[in-house]
Amino acid sequence: MAPIPDSCLISAFPQTSGHGRVTTEMWKLGLFQHMDMFKIRKNDSEDGYDKVVKSGWNYGGAAAFLSLFGPSVWSREASKYRFVHAGSPHFFHMSKYVPMCTGTVTDMFYLDQLNRRDNPLGFRTYFKRVMRYVDKLAGVVTISAATERRVKELYPKANTRTIHLWTSPHFNPRDRNEARERLQLPKDKIILLSVSSDIRRKNIEILPPILESLGPDYLLLRIGPSGIIESKFRKGALLSYPSVSDELYPLFFNAADVFLMPSRDEGFGIPIIEAVNSGIPVVASDVAVFQEILRKSYPFYANPDKPDDWVGKVREATARYAGKGGIPSIYNDIGDYYREGRALKEFSEFFKKLGVT
Repeated sequence: MAPIPDSCLISAFPQTSGHGRVTTEMWKLGLFQHMDMFKIRKNDSEDGYDKVVKSGWNYGGAAAFLSLFGPSVWSREASKYRFVHAGSPHFFHMSKYVPMCTGTVTDMFYLDQLNRRDNPLGFRTYFKRVMRYVDKLAGVVTISAATERRVKELYPKANTRTIHLWTSPHFNPRDRNEARERLQLPKDKIILLSVSSDIRRKNIEILPPILESLGPDYLLLRIGPSGIIESKFRKGALLSYPSVSDELYPLFFNAADVFLMPSRDEGFGIPIIEAVNSGIPVVASDVAVFQEILRKSYPFYANPDKPDDWVGKVREATARYAGKGGIPSIYNDIGDYYREGRALKEFSEFFKKLGVT
């Protein structure tokens, strides 16, 4: 399929970040002629982008905020194209300068700007204004039905379409012991994997009591900041990695026996589908968005407030599926759904419906 003429995909994040990976995977679908990084944070990596657009005086995000009110280095770039898709809400206001503009709502927290606990004042002020452009976009892609419902509650005029996320082809089943050898991980432990930030809704505080109850045969691998919980684990129960390389990241799923997702709220939950496509069972919080991803009949949901519930589900998932290889039967109903072929089909249909060809 040929790229859409005079089109550009905009990302506001480094490609190694969660948001950046989502936009990069969209780029790989081949729908766009260009992908630009509209850089707003000084220290973000620019690796992988052919073009990076940034202001020379964006101290504290001032230039990004002022771009809401008039022309900017970003609007001058966006206006060169006939069709622009913003990979996150940061630049939904580019719709003022482009004949056709669409965008993706990539997380629930953009719809909860009044949450003072997790979101600083500057964030809340910026996104209160930028989200006003949601119903001015030609189309809005939401990453889950739960996100779409919230968007429609706040912006009833928005032209929305849910297109679930997908993983790169690098996530697939591999030999567990070979993955552990490559990562220099012990072969005599039952390994649980957790991937997330440490903000409150991720609920990582539940992880130490889970590991304490499971006992010394279990080891937790954490990818992401873990400072607030590290001291609460017994010795030898935690291996923590603030970050890992893109090359090695999929191998952590192959090395693990069970993936844990204890979040209380999410817009989606990309690591869940990375685990699904890697062939390891997931124990996830019993919340609506995870039921949407894994299906309501999925057997391993746990109460995010009850560590003992998680312990029981982890033991059951381990006994039934750990080390068996291939894709577990619990994913039979999912199949290849979280692969790029389905995503390409749905994006193509959505853009065609909008008249973008």
